Amino acid sequence: MPVASVAITPATSALVVGGTVQLSATTKDAAGNTLTGRTIGWSTSDQSIASVDGNGLVTAKAVGTATITATSETKTATAQITVTVAPVATVAVAPSTVSILQGATTQLTATTSDASGHVLTGRTVTWSSSDKTRATVDGNGLVTGVSYGQVTITATSEGKSGAATVNVGDGSAPVLVGLTVSPSPVDVTSSDKIVTLTAHITDAGGSGTSQFAVTATAPDGPFANCVSTTLDSGTTSDGFWKCSITIPVGADPGDWKLLVLVSDAGFASRTYNSTELAAAALPSSFNVVSTWDMTPPVFQSLVVPAAVSVASGAQTVTVTANLTDNRSGVASFDFLMTSPTGRQLGCTANAPSSGDQLNGTWSCSFSLPADAEAGSWQITVRATDRAFRYQTYGPQPNGPAIAFPPGYPTAISVTR
Repeated sequence: MPVASVAITPATSALVVGGTVQLSATTKDAAGNTLTGRTIGWSTSDQSIASVDGNGLVTAKAVGTATITATSETKTATAQITVTVAPVATVAVAPSTVSILQGATTQLTATTSDASGHVLTGRTVTWSSSDKTRATVDGNGLVTGVSYGQVTITATSEGKSGAATVNVGDGSAPVLVGLTVSPSPVDVTSSDKIVTLTAHITDAGGSGTSQFAVTATAPDGPFANCVSTTLDSGTTSDGFWKCSITIPVGADPGDWKLLVLVSDAGFASRTYNSTELAAAALPSSFNVVSTWDMTPPVFQSLVVPAAVSVASGAQTVTVTANLTDNRSGVASFDFLMTSPTGRQLGCTANAPSSGDQLNGTWSCSFSLPADAEAGSWQITVRATDRAFRYQTYGPQPNGPAIAFPPGYPTAISVTR
């Protein structure tokens, strides 16, 4: 039977530039019965505004209106397409962090996107600086450093904003001209000891020294560090800084190598490793005398819930371990549970809830959210002592799982 009429669904559509809509055409005979297997031709009144392919898929090209026509056996139907610009949903500024010198410039760019992540062009962007005394920005995103410090540069379009952090530096890193370490050697055979490091630091750039940091690495690899942001004496241009590292009883014996970092308020810094310190005739290590605690903590017990239901909402999970250590004492207890698909949740305790570091109960809690995946979540636990030795059980990120002692829980069942 011949086609008597054609109908398009939907008859009207509103799209944003770049958007699409699938139209469908229905053919009927004179009695209103639907006809199948008929050829449909598609056309548009304005290809520059909205295009249509042979299957009725319309793509918005530019702002305006267009009429889409479906034709079958000389019968036609039309649909009206209105195309508007998509509103700005996000503004991204690149680079997100940049460092420049006083008087220098750097170019930032802002990218506007719609809610679907499509990049929008031709949008008006305004720029602003959180502190014009440190850095200014012109209408095109060109930033000029004025004085040292940190500034937030913001780009705004249609009420949406993105930002970048600009660090204005003085271009001259501090210089470590002196370093003393006391005591050395340090004897931790029977008790903890404090090693004090005093640095003489100069800064010629103008912003002044702001930080003195030290990392001391033991012969077997563990390390301890300290950071000082307070001037001890003198000035930030030429002054003395102190920081202290606690070496625990039972720590690795031998020479602990030093790594020193000095930074100024203008974001310039310099690192001195042990080789560079020695070349400058400065102390590059300190010696530790110790009866080495080579035995990690021992898990005497581990208590976790066998099952947790989040059917009624988020639940608090509390885990408890009884830990002992033969010499230096436990420093921390870490708990991690991993879902069948790899999601991880956990907690850390840095002090015993009862007892002491040689024999105590360690407990920590975390929230299991309502959207937690149902299934068996595998457990990983770690206890670390103050001499940097640790005992781990359960799945490992870079190796095979370490088996729990017999009778210990290895998983938590999560239900929804």
